[in-house]
Amino acid sequence: MRLLARLVSWAGALLLGGVTGVASVVVHQRWWGLVLAVLAVLAVTAALSRGGARLAFAGAWSAVVVRASVPRPEGDYLVPGNVQGYALLLVVPVVLLMAILTFRASRPTPPAPSGL
Repeated sequence: MRLLARLVSWAGALLLGGVTGVASVVVHQRWWGLVLAVLAVLAVTAALSRGGARLAFAGAWSAVVVRASVPRPEGDYLVPGNVQGYALLLVVPVVLLMAILTFRASRPTPPAPSGL
C-alpha cells in the first residue's frame, strides 16, 4: 500500500511538472510571466518532499522547457533566443540540481539496539 501511494505521488508530481512546464513556456515572454514561472517552479520544487516526487517534478518541468526550445518543423521556436528565453533555460539546471542534490533515497530504519 505504501508503494502504491508513493507511485501515485510520483505520477502526480510528473503531471504537475509537465503542466507547470507548459504554463512556463506560454507566459515566459512577458516580464511578469517569467517572474511568475520561475517563482512557481522554485516554490513547488522546494515544497515537494525530498525524493522521487521532487525529482519527477523537476525532470518533467525541465523536459518540457528544453523540448520547447528545440526548433519546430516550421522553423520557429517556442522558447526563442532572447533574454527571457535564456533566463528560462538558465532555471533548468538550477531546478535539476536542486532536485538531485537534495534527493535522499528512503532507507529502512536500523533496528534499535537491545539491552540498553
